[in-house]
Amino acid sequence: STLSSSSAASDVYKRQIVVDFSCAFLESSASLMIFRLLSGMLGGVLYAGILRVLAGLPKQERGFGIYVITYCSWSAILFFLSPYLLEWGGVKALFYMITGSGMIAYLLSPVLRPFHTKTITVEADTLSYLLKQRPVLTSLISYLLLMAASGAFYAYVERIGNANGLSASFIGMALSNSNFAGILAGVLVYRLGNKFGLTLPIMGGISLLAVCFLIINWIPTKLIYLLSVFGVSGCWGFLIAYFQKVQSVVDLDGKIVALGATINLGGRAIGPALVSFFIVGSNFNAVIIFSLSSLLLCVILLLPALLKIDQQQLALGRT
Repeated sequence: STLSSSSAASDVYKRQIVVDFSCAFLESSASLMIFRLLSGMLGGVLYAGILRVLAGLPKQERGFGIYVITYCSWSAILFFLSPYLLEWGGVKALFYMITGSGMIAYLLSPVLRPFHTKTITVEADTLSYLLKQRPVLTSLISYLLLMAASGAFYAYVERIGNANGLSASFIGMALSNSNFAGILAGVLVYRLGNKFGLTLPIMGGISLLAVCFLIINWIPTKLIYLLSVFGVSGCWGFLIAYFQKVQSVVDLDGKIVALGATINLGGRAIGPALVSFFIVGSNFNAVIIFSLSSLLLCVILLLPALLKIDQQQLALGRT
């Protein structure tokens, strides 16, 4: 279930803070795995709840754009701090950082209070009913394909760089700084809003993402690797906001947007798992082929639905 009030969010945050702080003092790998699993489950509840709140806003795409900006900005800060904290206090310091991040989120959780009554109730909107609707299934399956494509790329992007003769320090720099592209993508989503509907932004973002997948192994240079990694990060941030907008359109109550959080993580796990069967030695062409094929299937599945949604939005005056 998702969160419906700031008090519910606060309770979940408190539990996650305790779990994350406890991880700093665990000594066995089994207990650490259990506690990290529990932390991930609590975080998933919070993540799904926040997405449902954003889906209830009058201009969802702007809310999702702000989400991407915040997500990428905070990730960039934590990535920057991690090496220094690791050198200062070891792994414990990293868990202190995670705990501190949770405490900040807990202090900000009261902002959910004004939104807990803004979700819209529609007739026969149970989850089982929604999953039987073709537009809902289309949005979720296409989202799964997008996440599988991106997940496969990110799982092997470091090894692709190594195979192309790039240094570990350069690869680390490219990956850690790519969050800034996601921030710019979030700003772009916020500025564009619904001016061009859904079809043009999503198809444009997928096309650029495909180019970024293609060039990383086609032209193995430092500049191209950097552009590819930054491009994928930016396209991911841009597309995830618009895909969540699609999900909020086909389900006004926000249940599917919340389920999209599970689809997001599932796709990023399925992609690397599937592509691993086709990799031979240091030849990573299979990664690129898999990612491009997933994007192609995503377009074939989603494009008719997007055109229909844009026609409906146009008829309603894009309100």
